[in-house]
Amino acid sequence: MEDYEKREAIEKEARDFWRSFVEEITYHNRFNPQHPLTSFLRNYLQDHSITVSADTILYRARIIKYDPSSDDTGLAKHLHQIECEDFEGYDEKNSFVPPANVVAPGRANPERIVYLYTAKEIITAIGETRPRIFDHISVAKIKLLKDSRFADFTSTGNADNLSLDSAKLSEIIGAFSKPCREEIDYIPTQFVAEFVKSLGYDGIYFASSFVPGGTNITIFDPTIAKAIASAPYRMDSITYRARRIFPLKDLDAFDIVVSNKDGVG
Repeated sequence: MEDYEKREAIEKEARDFWRSFVEEITYHNRFNPQHPLTSFLRNYLQDHSITVSADTILYRARIIKYDPSSDDTGLAKHLHQIECEDFEGYDEKNSFVPPANVVAPGRANPERIVYLYTAKEIITAIGETRPRIFDHISVAKIKLLKDSRFADFTSTGNADNLSLDSAKLSEIIGAFSKPCREEIDYIPTQFVAEFVKSLGYDGIYFASSFVPGGTNITIFDPTIAKAIASAPYRMDSITYRARRIFPLKDLDAFDIVVSNKDGVG
């Protein structure tokens, strides 16, 4: 029981640490928050970075919106008898980043600051677009043009040996991984990303919130990468899984876990 209470106390302190930072940067000091998070990050990143070599392939996905008047996809080029070369999905321009004047705020980037959002796996890149069934998705191969150093926010260490630092990191990682419903909810993670960039890192590794086990890679400077090919995919199915929480009574009519992985029947 003592171990459980100790763990609960550590997790609560870590939650309070992150929530106090969110409160500070959202409501008090947007650009120069006075909070110990910055020193925590600086110390953590001294031992938690990933070096990725030039020519490494990452993936970027976009849901295809077909425009009969445009030649921006391989299919459109084929129909118009134009050679699509290696871009069977979106062409090179549309497989890469949008122009700065149309960039909306994101999980890591402030409004009109262009970051390149990629994934380590094709399915993770697809999942991050939040597709619907039968959507067509263009997946681009993104090649790194130089050796690059990334901040690693993918792991919190040994789950059986929880420390306050690892619990704080879990809160930060969770903020990068969870979906946001409003633009203002991006502000804390945008600050973290900008702070990491100020320390000389090329980007951030963090866990996908849509594909368990998947890894997202945000690149701060898109010019260190290049789209080299693309291919179209179609969403054949989407899997849901839900677990009943806080059952107050043993109601046989409600399953504990429900899923459509093996069909519904």
